[in-house]
Amino acid sequence: MSTTAKPQRTSTATAPDTRSQPMLNGRHADSARRRQRVITALDQAITEGAEISASGIARAAGVDRTFLYRHRDLLEKIHALQAEPAVSDRAGPAVTRALNQKITHFEQQAADLRLQLEERDDDLAAARATNRELMTQLNHAAQSR
Repeated sequence: MSTTAKPQRTSTATAPDTRSQPMLNGRHADSARRRQRVITALDQAITEGAEISASGIARAAGVDRTFLYRHRDLLEKIHALQAEPAVSDRAGPAVTRALNQKITHFEQQAADLRLQLEERDDDLAAARATNRELMTQLNHAAQSR
């Protein structure tokens, strides 16, 4: 039997690091780009007054929902924005304008309904007066017999 030893590999500690560093840098850059897309999607949803959810933001940013769960700070920001009222000072001018138009419409509708109510009250008062007159005439006719 031959007892020849196999040659041992000698490696330096820096060899694997230098080979994997470009890959790590690429992953970090990709993660930074995804984070920026999520932040942009959040800002756009706030501006448009859109509903904010983890799924919606992930879809708008083009990332998987698991990306948000791995980056807790982004997920916490989404949850914090979900807890805020739907319309805030940060709502876009289009949303504010649309809401003001709705308010004006409802105020006009309320004024129209008040006028209708007043007209019906007047009609009811007139009907009651006529009813009283007719009842009085019926009572006088019944008493004179």
